[in-house]
Amino acid sequence: PRITVTVNAHPAHSGDSLKLSWRMAGLSNRLQMLTIAIEAEESATYRQGTNTHTDTALFYRYIVYQTSSRLEMHTGSGACPIPAHLPPSFDSGNNKINWRVRVLGDIPWWPDIDDSYVIQVHPKA
Repeated sequence: PRITVTVNAHPAHSGDSLKLSWRMAGLSNRLQMLTIAIEAEESATYRQGTNTHTDTALFYRYIVYQTSSRLEMHTGSGACPIPAHLPPSFDSGNNKINWRVRVLGDIPWWPDIDDSYVIQVHPKA
């Protein structure tokens, strides 16, 4: 199955609500579970001796939609709050704040769906 996700406002702003819609094509009847979420993750890259390490930490996850009903997976819409107290997107090379739409699908006996789409979240103007 192939899932197309549309975001209403790109970039999004802190404190706003992000609206999503999705449509599925292909063999969607193979899916047992579909989850669509908004996630925010912080990553920091640092050197320790001659090695470079990157640590990541998920600090926000909001499940916009989750179902195991094959009839409800084909198309839909939902909304997610972007809390004003959380940091917006940020990239300074070694330190990053990444926001993304994440689509997870459980398909028995096949590779599962695990797709991420980066979104920009700007501070409230």
